[in-house]
Amino acid sequence: MMGLKYVRKKAGMTQKQLADALHVDTNTVARWERGVILPKVDRLQEIASYFGVTIDELVNPPKEE
Repeated sequence: MMGLKYVRKKAGMTQKQLADALHVDTNTVARWERGVILPKVDRLQEIASYFGVTIDELVNPPKEE
């Protein structure tokens, strides 16, 4: 879920700050970003809403120009 890393960094947040906001462990955020695990659909919706993006933007990072 490299798109999550992109939107998190764009928002100027650390993994710890995001983890605290979502009430999850920092390691969970790190594993989401590396694609080791994926959040459940309801969590994806929560994260997308938090950042004001679509789920697609979370899952797929923007293409390099």
